[in-house]
Amino acid sequence: GHEKMALRKELGISENTFILFYHGSLGTWYLGEKMLDFYENLLKTKPDSVFLLVVNDFPVSLQKSVQQRGLGDKIILRQKLPRQRIPLYLSLANLCIMFIKPVFSKTASSPIKYAESLAMNKPVLANIGVGDMAELADNDWGFLVKQLTQSEYQDAIRALSAFNNRQIRRQSKSSYLLSSGVEKYDDVYAKTCKVLL
Repeated sequence: GHEKMALRKELGISENTFILFYHGSLGTWYLGEKMLDFYENLLKTKPDSVFLLVVNDFPVSLQKSVQQRGLGDKIILRQKLPRQRIPLYLSLANLCIMFIKPVFSKTASSPIKYAESLAMNKPVLANIGVGDMAELADNDWGFLVKQLTQSEYQDAIRALSAFNNRQIRRQSKSSYLLSSGVEKYDDVYAKTCKVLL
Protein backbone atom coordinates (compact mmCIF):
# COMPACT_ATOMS: atom_id res chain seq x y z
CA GLY A 1 0.00 0.00 0.00
CA HIS A 2 2.71 2.48 0.99
CA GLU A 3 4.74 1.75 -2.16
CA LYS A 4 1.71 2.27 -4.38
CA MET A 5 0.89 5.57 -2.69
CA ALA A 6 4.49 6.72 -3.08
CA LEU A 7 4.48 5.82 -6.77
CA ARG A 8 1.18 7.63 -7.37
CA LYS A 9 2.69 10.70 -5.74
CA GLU A 10 5.86 10.42 -7.84
CA LEU A 11 3.76 10.15 -11.02
CA GLY A 12 1.43 12.97 -9.97
CA ILE A 13 -1.66 10.72 -10.06
CA SER A 14 -4.33 11.34 -7.42
CA GLU A 15 -6.00 8.45 -5.61
CA ASN A 16 -9.29 8.51 -7.55
CA THR A 17 -7.79 8.94 -11.01
CA PHE A 18 -8.66 6.12 -13.43
CA ILE A 19 -5.49 4.64 -14.95
CA LEU A 20 -5.42 3.04 -18.39
CA PHE A 21 -2.21 1.03 -18.58
CA TYR A 22 0.02 -0.38 -21.29
CA HIS A 23 3.39 -2.04 -20.86
CA GLY A 24 5.94 -3.64 -23.14
CA SER A 25 7.07 -2.92 -26.65
CA LEU A 26 5.39 -0.48 -29.01
CA GLY A 27 6.97 -2.02 -32.09
CA THR A 28 5.48 -3.31 -35.30
CA TRP A 29 2.68 -5.42 -33.84
CA TYR A 30 1.15 -3.01 -31.36
CA LEU A 31 -1.45 -0.51 -32.53
CA GLY A 32 -0.41 2.63 -30.65
CA GLU A 33 -2.68 4.99 -32.61
CA LYS A 34 -5.71 2.78 -31.97
CA MET A 35 -4.91 2.66 -28.26
CA LEU A 36 -4.82 6.48 -28.27
CA ASP A 37 -8.21 6.45 -30.05
CA PHE A 38 -9.62 4.28 -27.28
CA TYR A 39 -8.14 6.58 -24.63
CA GLU A 40 -9.78 9.62 -26.24
CA ASN A 41 -13.11 7.80 -25.99
CA LEU A 42 -12.41 6.92 -22.37
CA LEU A 43 -11.76 10.60 -21.60
CA LYS A 44 -15.35 11.46 -22.59
CA THR A 45 -16.62 9.24 -19.78
CA LYS A 46 -13.70 9.60 -17.37
CA PRO A 47 -12.23 13.07 -17.98
CA ASP A 48 -9.76 12.80 -15.09
CA SER A 49 -8.25 9.51 -16.36
CA VAL A 50 -4.62 9.16 -17.42
CA PHE A 51 -2.87 6.78 -19.82
CA LEU A 52 0.23 5.30 -18.20
CA LEU A 53 2.66 3.64 -20.59
CA VAL A 54 5.68 1.68 -19.40
CA VAL A 55 7.57 1.00 -22.62
CA ASN A 56 11.01 0.36 -24.02
CA ASP A 57 10.72 3.01 -26.72
CA PHE A 58 8.05 5.52 -27.63
CA PRO A 59 8.04 6.02 -31.42
CA VAL A 60 8.40 9.58 -32.73
CA SER A 61 5.20 9.17 -34.78
CA LEU A 62 3.26 8.46 -31.57
CA GLN A 63 4.88 11.39 -29.77
CA LYS A 64 3.65 13.64 -32.59
CA SER A 65 0.19 12.10 -32.43
CA VAL A 66 -0.03 12.70 -28.67
CA GLN A 67 0.81 16.39 -29.23
CA GLN A 68 -1.62 16.77 -32.17
CA ARG A 69 -4.42 15.24 -30.10
CA GLY A 70 -3.62 17.61 -27.21
CA LEU A 71 -3.03 14.68 -24.85
CA GLY A 72 0.43 15.76 -23.66
CA ASP A 73 -0.60 16.31 -20.04
CA LYS A 74 -2.70 13.13 -19.92
CA ILE A 75 -0.06 10.65 -21.04
CA ILE A 76 2.42 9.44 -18.44
CA LEU A 77 5.41 7.77 -20.01
CA ARG A 78 8.09 5.69 -18.32
CA GLN A 79 10.82 4.15 -20.45
CA LYS A 80 13.31 1.35 -19.92
CA LEU A 81 12.26 0.51 -16.37
CA PRO A 82 13.95 -2.46 -14.67
CA ARG A 83 11.75 -5.56 -15.09
CA GLN A 84 11.23 -5.96 -11.33
CA ARG A 85 9.65 -2.49 -11.10
CA ILE A 86 6.89 -3.23 -13.62
CA PRO A 87 4.53 -5.13 -11.24
CA LEU A 88 4.38 -2.07 -8.99
CA TYR A 89 3.34 0.13 -11.93
CA LEU A 90 0.87 -2.54 -13.08
CA SER A 91 -0.65 -2.60 -9.59
CA LEU A 92 -1.90 0.97 -10.15
CA ALA A 93 -3.86 0.08 -13.30
CA ASN A 94 -7.65 0.10 -13.52
CA LEU A 95 -7.61 -1.35 -17.03
CA CYS A 96 -4.80 -2.81 -19.16
CA ILE A 97 -5.01 -2.30 -22.90
CA MET A 98 -3.35 -4.25 -25.69
CA PHE A 99 -4.37 -3.77 -29.29
CA ILE A 100 -2.34 -6.00 -31.58
CA LYS A 101 -2.35 -6.20 -35.39
CA PRO A 102 -4.54 -9.21 -36.20
CA VAL A 103 -2.15 -10.68 -38.74
CA PHE A 104 -1.69 -14.36 -39.55
CA SER A 105 1.61 -14.69 -37.67
CA LYS A 106 -0.14 -13.63 -34.45
CA THR A 107 -3.00 -16.14 -34.60
CA ALA A 108 -1.01 -18.64 -32.56
CA SER A 109 0.41 -16.20 -30.03
CA SER A 110 -0.87 -15.06 -26.66
CA PRO A 111 0.90 -12.01 -25.23
CA ILE A 112 2.70 -12.61 -21.93
CA LYS A 113 1.48 -9.20 -20.72
CA TYR A 114 -2.07 -10.59 -20.84
CA ALA A 115 -1.23 -13.29 -18.28
CA GLU A 116 0.79 -10.81 -16.17
CA SER A 117 -2.21 -8.47 -15.95
CA LEU A 118 -4.61 -11.25 -14.97
CA ALA A 119 -2.19 -12.51 -12.33
CA MET A 120 -2.44 -9.08 -10.70
CA ASN A 121 -6.26 -9.02 -10.87
CA LYS A 122 -6.34 -6.43 -13.64
CA PRO A 123 -8.97 -6.58 -16.39
CA VAL A 124 -7.69 -6.45 -19.96
CA LEU A 125 -9.07 -4.77 -23.05
CA ALA A 126 -7.89 -6.54 -26.20
CA ASN A 127 -8.86 -6.93 -29.83
CA ILE A 128 -9.97 -10.08 -31.57
CA GLY A 129 -7.77 -12.00 -34.00
CA VAL A 130 -4.79 -12.73 -31.78
CA GLY A 131 -4.23 -16.20 -30.36
CA ASP A 132 -6.85 -17.41 -27.90
CA MET A 133 -7.98 -13.92 -26.89
CA ALA A 134 -11.62 -14.46 -27.87
CA GLU A 135 -11.94 -17.62 -25.77
CA LEU A 136 -10.10 -16.07 -22.83
CA ALA A 137 -11.99 -12.79 -22.80
CA ASP A 138 -15.25 -14.79 -22.68
CA ASN A 139 -14.19 -15.88 -19.20
CA ASP A 140 -15.08 -12.49 -17.71
CA TRP A 141 -11.49 -11.43 -17.28
CA GLY A 142 -11.77 -8.45 -19.53
CA PHE A 143 -13.22 -6.91 -22.64
CA LEU A 144 -12.81 -7.78 -26.25
CA VAL A 145 -13.40 -5.45 -29.16
CA LYS A 146 -14.27 -7.17 -32.44
CA GLN A 147 -13.43 -4.08 -34.46
CA LEU A 148 -11.34 -1.06 -33.60
CA THR A 149 -14.23 1.40 -33.84
CA GLN A 150 -15.72 4.16 -31.67
CA SER A 151 -18.94 2.23 -31.02
CA GLU A 152 -17.01 -0.86 -29.88
CA TYR A 153 -14.86 1.32 -27.60
CA GLN A 154 -17.97 2.90 -26.09
CA ASP A 155 -19.56 -0.53 -25.49
CA ALA A 156 -16.39 -1.65 -23.68
CA ILE A 157 -16.35 1.53 -21.57
CA ARG A 158 -20.00 0.99 -20.60
CA ALA A 159 -19.29 -2.64 -19.67
CA LEU A 160 -16.32 -1.51 -17.61
CA SER A 161 -18.45 0.53 -15.22
CA ALA A 162 -20.28 -2.64 -14.11
CA PHE A 163 -17.18 -4.83 -13.93
CA ASN A 164 -16.02 -6.61 -10.81
CA ASN A 165 -12.35 -7.59 -11.06
CA ARG A 166 -11.90 -9.31 -7.72
CA GLN A 167 -12.17 -12.79 -9.23
CA ILE A 168 -9.80 -12.33 -12.18
CA ARG A 169 -6.69 -13.89 -10.69
CA ARG A 170 -8.54 -16.88 -9.24
CA GLN A 171 -10.57 -17.59 -12.39
CA SER A 172 -7.66 -17.20 -14.78
CA LYS A 173 -5.37 -19.59 -12.90
CA SER A 174 -6.82 -22.63 -14.67
CA SER A 175 -5.62 -21.26 -18.01
CA TYR A 176 -2.35 -19.66 -17.01
CA LEU A 177 -0.89 -21.51 -14.04
CA LEU A 178 2.31 -23.24 -15.17
CA SER A 179 1.37 -26.55 -13.55
CA SER A 180 -2.00 -26.70 -15.35
CA GLY A 181 -0.24 -25.76 -18.59
CA VAL A 182 2.14 -28.68 -18.14
CA GLU A 183 -0.81 -30.98 -17.43
CA LYS A 184 -2.67 -29.86 -20.57
CA TYR A 185 0.44 -30.19 -22.71
CA ASP A 186 1.06 -33.70 -21.34
CA ASP A 187 -2.53 -34.65 -22.12
CA VAL A 188 -2.23 -33.46 -25.75
CA TYR A 189 1.13 -35.25 -26.08
CA ALA A 190 -0.34 -38.54 -24.78
CA LYS A 191 -3.34 -38.33 -27.14
CA THR A 192 -1.07 -37.55 -30.08
CA CYS A 193 1.13 -40.55 -29.31
CA LYS A 194 -1.93 -42.82 -29.22
CA VAL A 195 -3.02 -41.59 -32.66
CA LEU A 196 0.46 -42.07 -34.11
CA LEU A 197 0.95 -45.54 -32.68
